[in-house]
Amino acid sequence: MGHDFKNMTAKQALTLAKLLSGKTCEDIAEETGFPYQSIRQYFKEHETRYFPGIHRIPALCRALGNNILIEWLHAQLEIPSHHPSITKGSELLKELNRLSSELGDVARVTGEALQDGKVDQQEAQQIIGEIKDVEEQCQKLKDGLQHVAGQVFEGGHFKKIYIACEE
Repeated sequence: MGHDFKNMTAKQALTLAKLLSGKTCEDIAEETGFPYQSIRQYFKEHETRYFPGIHRIPALCRALGNNILIEWLHAQLEIPSHHPSITKGSELLKELNRLSSELGDVARVTGEALQDGKVDQQEAQQIIGEIKDVEEQCQKLKDGLQHVAGQVFEGGHFKKIYIACEE
């Protein structure tokens, strides 16, 4: 089950990270070396002004055994992408071909990695890089098609459709 980090508050992210860790404030203070009172303030339910400084996030993630806080920060910093709209069937086919090519790269790199029956760290990183390329191409395709939702493809172009409401 995924978490909607983009719409989560900092307090919710902290609470989720602690909940998933199963650790107490005492455990976290001991593992991080941070004062217990500070840790307690971070996780106090109604405290909305006291949060860990950015320099404490890595130690908290290690102590909590998850990267929820990093994922939350990443979601908050995400810059929306602006890809050109797809308005023609030829543009759609072109983008689908690019996506197919990226998927082919994942398959090729994975096949090469598995030739010796195992995947080492460098090969895993290469596969991850190819998967990221697929994700980027999927996002580009999705963004390009976003404006045509509620339209039909006709005569080589997308056209707006109007649905009449019956009474």
